[in-house]
Amino acid sequence: MSHHSVAEIYAFMDEARRRLEQRVVNLTPTQQRFKTSADAWCIGEVTEHLALIEERLSRTIAAAVKRASVAEGYHRASFAPVSLDRFAEQAARKLEAPEMVRPGGLASISDSLAKMRDSRATLAGLRPQVEVRDFSAVIFPHPLFGPLNIYEWLVTIGLHEERHLKQIENIIAAPDFPS
Repeated sequence: MSHHSVAEIYAFMDEARRRLEQRVVNLTPTQQRFKTSADAWCIGEVTEHLALIEERLSRTIAAAVKRASVAEGYHRASFAPVSLDRFAEQAARKLEAPEMVRPGGLASISDSLAKMRDSRATLAGLRPQVEVRDFSAVIFPHPLFGPLNIYEWLVTIGLHEERHLKQIENIIAAPDFPS
């Protein structure tokens, strides 16, 4: 999937978030803590992980945008389509989350969603700058995909939420998921 504008990237992120919130917001405490196996994450832990990731990414992206915004040569001439399809195979693999973004299991879904909304507000506040300046050369490494620019990092946020929404759907589809 290619995104042809900053507006498309933000719409993609917002749609992934809408679907995620819609799926988890009304789960009971028992459903939030249900695990399909002893070493699997429950839905509460998945949302906590998402909150931790986006909190870190929003700070990192904000700092990168701020640094680049004061530099010369970042005025937008055109927007090159952004696609991370080349990473589909790597993204489909089961991964071990780095320690700093592993859930502690103590956050409620409502707390995690509140943190995610705060992080998203930070990213939304960056949108006017990201729309008018060229950040395609502002790059920092992704642990799986390697160097990504600001636009690619924004797309990864939506892709990451979609990935974990599928995980949540699989937990809910488990035969012994509490009703």
